[in-house]
Amino acid sequence: ETRVHAPMMPLSLFASRVFSAANLMAFTLYSALSIMFFFMPMTFIAGWGYSEIEAAATFAPMSVFISLLSARAGRLADRFGPAPLLIVGSLITGAGYAAMGLFAPEQDLWRRILPAMALVGFGMALVVAPLSSAVMGAVEEHQSGVASGVNNAVTRMAGLISVAAVGGLVSALYVRAGGTESFGLPSQTAGHAAAMTSAFAGLAYLAAALCALSAVIAWLGVGRAPRG
Repeated sequence: ETRVHAPMMPLSLFASRVFSAANLMAFTLYSALSIMFFFMPMTFIAGWGYSEIEAAATFAPMSVFISLLSARAGRLADRFGPAPLLIVGSLITGAGYAAMGLFAPEQDLWRRILPAMALVGFGMALVVAPLSSAVMGAVEEHQSGVASGVNNAVTRMAGLISVAAVGGLVSALYVRAGGTESFGLPSQTAGHAAAMTSAFAGLAYLAAALCALSAVIAWLGVGRAPRG
């Protein structure tokens, strides 16, 4: 990309501290989201015995909150800057994941997991529009389309890389908790559900930590960056 006359992804974009920080934050935040969304259905269906439609219902708060609040979050980002919303939204999202880890042993989809997912949805609704604003506002106007494309690619790569990276971890957590089968497969073997739950809780705490890291990146890279 440094050698061609018209690069698809000009590396000069990353000279902007805000652009680099916003994309790094997007990678960590969407890594957490992808990890949880990939392993949640397995846990709820194969581990806890809920139906597919019940497991799918837990994703509804995300769509509802993003649909209702993203436009307002974008207006707030225009008024106060994206950093406060990025920081607060990341922390709220992380709190939702931490709540899932804390209450996972109860295996209660409706009274525990669904409210936690509402926190996740609310937090992500605060982040989505301001993150786009931070990315595109960090570059020249004629580069905004490329910047948006880079950011979209980063979020997609975050999902692919993070899910692949934690495959070994979730297996290790499952075995350490006494599981004798395989995480994600239905089984009546004694201890299988409990081992899946323990592994899921570990992933939830990892996702919460990634969200906390996202908040730190937003604070250092976006919030403390000099305004141009």
